[in-house]
Order: sequence, then structure tokens, then C-alpha cells
Amino acid sequence: MSIADELLKLNRLHQEGMLSDEEFEKAKAAVLVAPLAHPGADHLEEIRNQNEVAQLDREWQNERERYMVVGRYGTRSIPNRATSLIGGVVIAGFGTLWTIMAASMGAPGLFPLFGVLFVLAGVGMSAYSFIKAGEYEQAYRRYQERRAGLLNRRDTAGESR
Repeated sequence: MSIADELLKLNRLHQEGMLSDEEFEKAKAAVLVAPLAHPGADHLEEIRNQNEVAQLDREWQNERERYMVVGRYGTRSIPNRATSLIGGVVIAGFGTLWTIMAASMGAPGLFPLFGVLFVLAGVGMSAYSFIKAGEYEQAYRRYQERRAGLLNRRDTAGESR
């Protein structure tokens, strides 16, 4: 791969948000300096390290899909704990209000029962979303730690040359 190809690849990763500004500048400097200062094996090691980080990023994108929940009209999104709790409270409140109103008005048993079912379904969906949000947060933290470890290892190897 030529230097120009590597710079284009780094630029693409930077634009996609997979590299911070600092990481991009370090990687770009390493690509530009490597052929002059470290021909051969050192350059190959740098490429291996970059590939490991890119592979980890691709694996994370695939894993991230597992934590998404399907919303209205089939849209997929990462759940949020706060939103899950708020949604559960709103749904439970509406269902409770419905049940109380239906029972106090003397409505047939089906109407208060609908309110109870609404509360149960809402609380269940909220709990599911809350759990998914927690799992996502843990997985994201693990990904960030692994990525930081790879970048630290790459930086440490670059300094020892």
C-alpha cells in the first residue's frame, strides 16, 4: 500500500469518527515518517497495529447492532436508561389512570382490565429497554478499554523505535 493510500484510509477513518483528531495526527505522522526512519519491519508492525484497531472497530459496529431496540415504524436505536425509565413511568401512569377512571365510571370489566394490561406491557417494555441500555453501556466501556489498550500499545511500540 502506498503512502497516499494509507493517508486516504486514515482520512476516511477520521471523517467516520473512528479516529480522534489526536489519533489522526499521530497516525499521519507515523505514515509520513515510517518510510524514511524505519524501513521494512517497523513499518509492517505499524500497519499490523492499525489493522488490529480497524478490526476492533468493525467488530464493535457489528456488536452494537445486538443492543439496538426497534422503535416506531421499524427504526432502530440504542436504548437509553433515562428514556426507558421515563417511558415506563408515563405508560404506567396512563394505564393506572385509565384503570381508575374506567372502574369509577362503572365500565364493564374489560375496560379496567385493558388499563391493567397496558400497565404491565408498558412496564415490561420499559424494563427490557432499561436492561438493553445497561448491557450496551457495559459493552461500549469494554470496547473503549480494548481500543485504548491497542492504541497505547501502538504508541508505546512507536516510542521504543
